[in-house]
Amino acid sequence: MRRGLSRRQLLASGGTLFAGGLLASATEASATGADSAAVDPPPVRWAETYDQAGTDTVQDALRTNDGNYVIAGQSGADRESVQPWVFSIDARGGRRWQRPVETDEVAGFNTVVEAGDGYLFGGYRGRAADGQEAIAVRLDADREVQWQRTVESPRQGGNVVSLVPADEDRYVGVGLARGEELLDVSAWAFELDGEGARQWGETFAPRYTNYVATVEPTGDGEYVLGGAVRAEPTEDDQRPPFIGWLLTVDERPPVELLLRRARDRRRLPGRR
Repeated sequence: MRRGLSRRQLLASGGTLFAGGLLASATEASATGADSAAVDPPPVRWAETYDQAGTDTVQDALRTNDGNYVIAGQSGADRESVQPWVFSIDARGGRRWQRPVETDEVAGFNTVVEAGDGYLFGGYRGRAADGQEAIAVRLDADREVQWQRTVESPRQGGNVVSLVPADEDRYVGVGLARGEELLDVSAWAFELDGEGARQWGETFAPRYTNYVATVEPTGDGEYVLGGAVRAEPTEDDQRPPFIGWLLTVDERPPVELLLRRARDRRRLPGRR
């Protein structure tokens, strides 16, 4: 199985919508210097809609070796009852199968990657304003749940936004680590092993609200994180603008670096 080189995610967290993703390739100007806006757009090969229960969202798609796709998202009668939603489509968009994953409260999937003969999904359980938890769920080749884990957040709550394979049965992910206030959010990078246990984790917070939407490997042991940051609202500026944000991190932060960051955390403005 392989993952597409680019994707766009639309995340709804705490009433804030934002689109994320890394552009995998750039359009080069032609030798004649023609404006790229004059180039005809590529034709639409197919377009389909998928409905399950009334409030349905597709968050991620994984292409398989046979040319089909496994889809991760959420579905429910309304926003207060959504559950993780997994289904598969063929190369023309036709639905092949679907698999509900039930939890004991509101939940959804944001990301899917290959995991052995099956799949690993990441997402959330609970509401953003009420103790939301980051979760990881692994399905086997028969689409049966092997395990469902809570991914321990370094703050009061969490949400797994994106996962990528690191090597055999090891995965690097990014997510949202939530504070006590709804918009007090840190970007979060971490590693999971094949059983869903977190191996390391680190938060990044150059502003008050720090969303991360995607992670991509660079091929040399580093990862690029992309998202948006925003300053804390004030009386003079109650709706400060979001600013695009990119960050590179090492695959395995050295232990001494993490310890030093922990010691220096109080002296670094904006870190959480």
